[in-house]
Amino acid sequence: MLVHTFSCGLYQLEGIETDHPSTRHVKTFDGEQCDVPLRIGHYWVQTLSSVHALATYDVSDLAHIREISRLMFDDRQKPHWIAADADNRRI
Repeated sequence: MLVHTFSCGLYQLEGIETDHPSTRHVKTFDGEQCDVPLRIGHYWVQTLSSVHALATYDVSDLAHIREISRLMFDDRQKPHWIAADADNRRI
């Protein structure tokens, strides 16, 4: 299970079946503010509000997360919340 923070951190939640769950930091995204992300399969689409972008990452190997695409917006736009359609084919 992955948990994001609004300060652009991504953590893996471990041991949730135990009395002592923990988190492990796996990635810090660009910028100071990252809002609601979307996960589709092994793709993590992250809103990067403070840098005016959406970035897509391959999270199939959490030890080697890699950015695979980025969509930049003009300085007036700050992507905040994204969602997929019912087929997980469109954002």
